[in-house]
Amino acid sequence: MREHLEQAAGFVTVGSTAALEAIAMGVPSLVLSDFGVSAEMINLVFEGSGLLGTLDDLAQGRFRTASPAWCAASYFHPAERDDWARRLAELVASGPRPPAVSLLDGPAHAAARRRARLRVEVPPTMLRAGHRAKRRVRRSLEALT
Repeated sequence: MREHLEQAAGFVTVGSTAALEAIAMGVPSLVLSDFGVSAEMINLVFEGSGLLGTLDDLAQGRFRTASPAWCAASYFHPAERDDWARRLAELVASGPRPPAVSLLDGPAHAAARRRARLRVEVPPTMLRAGHRAKRRVRRSLEALT
């Protein structure tokens, strides 16, 4: 993709992650909105980018560059701020670190751990049914007293 984008005068798509590569390389782009803007079209992320356009824009050759605010919000940044490799090397060089500690450690949080485990292991419909049954039983017991 990079090879082709280096020579491209513009990039057009209906909804593609390849547009992100074009934006990163500074290639003027156009994301067609004629067919809808939605998660299914994989173009929802481009709302507010200034890149959405129509087939008429394509016919007129009206390609765009993404808005700086959208780029910043979408984690695009200048190459000189690309310091992740250096930071990772520093982290590795700093040696072993203590293992992460759960915020729910200790006996005081046993109930929260059980609830969290239930949310993962039991389907939501079963949890709702169990909660409704518990409420019914509680109301029945209250009515008896």
